[in-house]
Amino acid sequence: MIQPSCHRTGFLPSKASIVAGAWFFLATLLSACRLSQAPETPPLTLSQKVSWNGKTASGYSDSLPFGVDTLTGEGPIRIHFLEFAEPDTVRLCLKEYRSGFRAYAAFQKSASGVELAQGFYRERNALVFQHGSYLGELEYARAGLVPASFLKENLSFLGEELFVKPREFAAFPLLGRIPGSERVISNDFLGRKWQGPVFTVSYRCHSDTGTAFRSNLQNSDTVKSWLREWQGKRDTLNWGREIHFQGLDEFHRSLIFWLFSEGVMGFSGCFDPVLAQEYAKKMKKTAVLWPKP
Repeated sequence: MIQPSCHRTGFLPSKASIVAGAWFFLATLLSACRLSQAPETPPLTLSQKVSWNGKTASGYSDSLPFGVDTLTGEGPIRIHFLEFAEPDTVRLCLKEYRSGFRAYAAFQKSASGVELAQGFYRERNALVFQHGSYLGELEYARAGLVPASFLKENLSFLGEELFVKPREFAAFPLLGRIPGSERVISNDFLGRKWQGPVFTVSYRCHSDTGTAFRSNLQNSDTVKSWLREWQGKRDTLNWGREIHFQGLDEFHRSLIFWLFSEGVMGFSGCFDPVLAQEYAKKMKKTAVLWPKP
């Protein structure tokens, strides 16, 4: 009987050993690739992102807001304090909200239409502005007015636009839009209680204005109860997943209303039905720009 040899000279490997060797080589190669990859760069902190006149803050601290119920999601969730050492020391307070539209809703409470369009307003010695999910207040450490031009000239968020409206407003048509008319309404709109905020933008309608609106999905039974008080043409699918309406609300205002699987949109207040339809069609076309939850 020929005993198997312990020496591998002239040994022909089996098919199983070839496959095992190939898997070992592949695993070794993948492991080497992972090791050769450069480590991921950690995201920059807020104090690293924000600069004044090209320099980052010389001092930074943050705190939780005092006396504000952060569980509702309406108020700020954290407050950041930055100080920039200049010949005239500048202080920046950034109130952080859970989302950009909540920061904008807080900003619009004190800003006029012109101030909403320009992106800031003055409150005492401070310049107040909204940037993403932050509501900012900029002022000198000593008394004195910060020139409004300094906001765009000196303040930077590392390549980000300084004044950016919430992403939801990108889903509204640009043609005919009235600058500074963007609003976030908490829950009362068209004389109704809505679930969640309603986003509205005003548009030119001859010598008057109309209002385009968009919101998240509403309860279909509640919407059907609204329709019973409106007069017009109603086209509702049997299973209630979509509701189309065009006519007048109970206050005899022109209204185009559409409930669909992803939310509600429509156009109100324009008494030219042709022009109102044009705006409504543009709303539907730009619906794809609505941010996903």
